[in-house]
Amino acid sequence: MSFKRWGLLLTKNTMKHTIYSRNVELLFAFWTSLWLLGCAQQIPPTGGKKDIIAPKLIRTIPQNEQTNYKGRTIELFFDEYIEIQNLQQKLLITPNVNQEDYEFKAKPTSFLIKFRKSLDSNKTYSLNFGDAIKDFAEKNPAQNLRFVFSTGAAIDSASVGGEVRDSETDNPVFDALVGLYKCSDTLNPEKMKPYYFARTDSSGTYQINNVQADHYQVIAITDANRTLTYQPKLEKIGFIKDSINVKASDKLTDVNFRAFKADYSPPKFKGTLPRVKDYSLLFDKGIREFKVDYLNKGDSLVGFQPGPTEIKFYNVLNKTDTIPIKITVRDSLGLELVHNQKIKFRESKASAKAKEGDKEALTVQVKPQTGEELTKDFEATFSFNKPIVKYDLGGIKLTSDSATTEKLNASTFVWTNNNTRLVLNTKISARRKIRLILPKNTFFSVQNDTLRADTLNYKMANEDDYAIVKGSVKNAKTNVIVELMDEKYTVIKSVVGKKEYEFAFVKPGTYFVRVIVDTNNNNKWDSGNYKQKLQPEKIVYYSDAFKVRKNFIIDGIDFEL
Repeated sequence: MSFKRWGLLLTKNTMKHTIYSRNVELLFAFWTSLWLLGCAQQIPPTGGKKDIIAPKLIRTIPQNEQTNYKGRTIELFFDEYIEIQNLQQKLLITPNVNQEDYEFKAKPTSFLIKFRKSLDSNKTYSLNFGDAIKDFAEKNPAQNLRFVFSTGAAIDSASVGGEVRDSETDNPVFDALVGLYKCSDTLNPEKMKPYYFARTDSSGTYQINNVQADHYQVIAITDANRTLTYQPKLEKIGFIKDSINVKASDKLTDVNFRAFKADYSPPKFKGTLPRVKDYSLLFDKGIREFKVDYLNKGDSLVGFQPGPTEIKFYNVLNKTDTIPIKITVRDSLGLELVHNQKIKFRESKASAKAKEGDKEALTVQVKPQTGEELTKDFEATFSFNKPIVKYDLGGIKLTSDSATTEKLNASTFVWTNNNTRLVLNTKISARRKIRLILPKNTFFSVQNDTLRADTLNYKMANEDDYAIVKGSVKNAKTNVIVELMDEKYTVIKSVVGKKEYEFAFVKPGTYFVRVIVDTNNNNKWDSGNYKQKLQPEKIVYYSDAFKVRKNFIIDGIDFEL
């Protein structure tokens, strides 16, 4: 084959190969493009500004502030697609319309409310939607969306406003329900819903608009379950003792409330917990005191209150027969329950050794705990889990600086709560440390068990590490209680009946000082009672919280009542 022919053949083959390779490349590029296009379709486009604009109300039926409206439907139209969330919880209609008396239907850019019966004549209706209406894409809520119309010839323009604060903390109450009720001698907020109402904002303020001129009783409740009614066991209440007269042009701004918790329903018996060694009666609320009457002569049991809602009796004599009793309990408000109960301990078929091991061991909690710092006014509290029936207080030793034994006598100790709480109170001479020694066999419980020996060691507080807070209460016409409280509103120290007060050995931190105006002189704060129209005892706070530093004297925390 000549070189020319060989070259021609090579050229043809090369062309075929080149054409084939190019076709493969094109096919590869085509499928790659399809694959990339498919992947691109799965990734949302990026860039661009996020939609932060809330839906805009562009039209309503009826028109806003329209009068003489006789229809039963309302429709609101927006400039974009909308979504409605929790409308029945957030929609406030005044005068009050029950939720079962209307229905609503959502549309892409509007929604419709249809009332099942005709609205009252000559009434101004206000609809406040809160943040229930949002745009569909980014869920931006329509703010301050409110709509007003009247079934009469005019729009009512009076308003009632103010604030709701907590009686005990003085903090604003958020989302409280403030209601105007038609005046009635039989008004019961536990069963009746308000005629007009509004909810408080984060600063505790509220305003009820478009109120018709009339006399109203005004009540604020925390309305935790959003029923528009007062639940004493769950919620706080505040009220204005006298009714208010709202005139057509009034803009009332200082109708204020102090909300308080006061469950004035009497205690209720809930049930029993019978055991072999003890028997408990249970109640639905905290018990302050109790009294037991035995209906059979010769019956007797040892009982005490281990918790706020429980009263426990012990089977000391291992009785198997029934013991009938009448028990009278009172709560913190003095409300009373008288209950008859037949006490019968459970029978045990276990061996004597097993029975002995079945009982709860005697324990005690001592405050202050070992290692804490003390002042010269020494006070220790012993809280036992069972009543103490035998004790030897003479064996308890209190030594100062490892050398001096402090003198203790019978007046140094005080028993309470059926011999389950013991308080030791005395002045000590220690400068550096104090030791509390509890020998074995000092205490014997109702079940004849005892505690092992124990020693608690304390350090004496250095005055330079603490502060002093003091001040005065002026113009007090009744007994007063001054309390020092931490940031959690826990009472740290208190003085009773003193117009000039001083708190020593205050740890560095943030505190409040408040004064309780103890009107009935019982040395404690008393809550109110709506049914008896009793307001809670007044609590006055000193401004805001203040900081305490060590080795400081903070003077001038004064109150003028």
